[in-house]
Amino acid sequence: MCPNNKLINETDDLSVTLSDYLYKLIPAIKKCAGHYQSGQINEGSNLLLNMIEGLHWVVSVMAKTGLQDYNIGEINLKLNEVVEAFENKDFILVGDLLEYEILPVMEAFLHKLPESYN
Repeated sequence: MCPNNKLINETDDLSVTLSDYLYKLIPAIKKCAGHYQSGQINEGSNLLLNMIEGLHWVVSVMAKTGLQDYNIGEINLKLNEVVEAFENKDFILVGDLLEYEILPVMEAFLHKLPESYN
């Protein structure tokens, strides 16, 4: 297999894995946002800790696939805002950022994946 075909296959594999992961991550983001917005800080924090590595991975895959229409820097800024709000114990803002800034990007990215991956 030539190197270009290998790269295409690796990208295809990442996209399939990404699609599967996003189908799990999106409801988790909604649930986490709801916990924070309803004052269930411990539940939201436990879920957020589990999601952080996954969110980082998704953003890195978005950059590698070339399928995104998003500025990765802007997404990282939004993620940094989540961290800052968390550090400031502004948990309503954490929930709002997850629901209104992070979630729409993940949903839109899922829909941008080629049909064969969904």
